[in-house]
Amino acid sequence: MFEGEYLAIIDVINEKGQRVEAAAFIDEREIALSRPLEKGGIGEGFVDVSIMGAAGENASVVLPQPTLANGPIVVVDKSNLEPVGGVIRS
Repeated sequence: MFEGEYLAIIDVINEKGQRVEAAAFIDEREIALSRPLEKGGIGEGFVDVSIMGAAGENASVVLPQPTLANGPIVVVDKSNLEPVGGVIRS
């Protein structure tokens, strides 16, 4: 992990349709935190994403940096997406 990055744990849908967690190192400029973090702290927030498409309750999104196991494109539950200033965040 580099200075200015956070280890983000993202709720995704795997190829079996199961909800799992995926990890990615995300630049701090691509994350909106619910509150400021202290060094080593844990918090909640949103990652800026680009939506590729949606079907049913799920959406395919492109993350700003790839997850460690799934790459940059993941499927998420649409209920985890939030529009912010015209941008949808996950």
